[in-house]
Amino acid sequence: MASAAGSFAAVAAVVKTSMEAETTLINVYDYDPFTVDWTTFLAHFAAPTGQPPQGWAITREACRISWEDSGHSMWLHQVIVRGWMGVNVALATPKSFQALVDTVANVFCQDVDLGGLIEIHDPASIRVIQPRIYGGVLMHYGELAMECHELVIRA
Repeated sequence: MASAAGSFAAVAAVVKTSMEAETTLINVYDYDPFTVDWTTFLAHFAAPTGQPPQGWAITREACRISWEDSGHSMWLHQVIVRGWMGVNVALATPKSFQALVDTVANVFCQDVDLGGLIEIHDPASIRVIQPRIYGGVLMHYGELAMECHELVIRA
């Protein structure tokens, strides 16, 4: 992605659009929808009736900037995709969540330049899959990480 100014918002929007093309991934945010109460958290990750809550957040952990040549820089965004899903043993959500994490990883393995908009240096890595407690309720939680390159051309 060539731009006149580095912008994580632009990178996150591209990642979000790519994820939303997968119909099994619902409630994708290009920011962390943090909240201090359980009701609001659930509202962010509401799922169809009978399905556990699910959601995904795209954020940046760090950004390294290097000079490419005169007037150009490369922004190396360390992008993190976080996912949550309610636990429901009757629906075999441990298997479902693993499959959803694989779906996210595959999004970024099949189109490593996201349609020419940004370049992913390496395919996404699955960093964490574990149960966590939110609002007193056990949830599946996962993180994927990838480095997205954004070429910035200064005028």
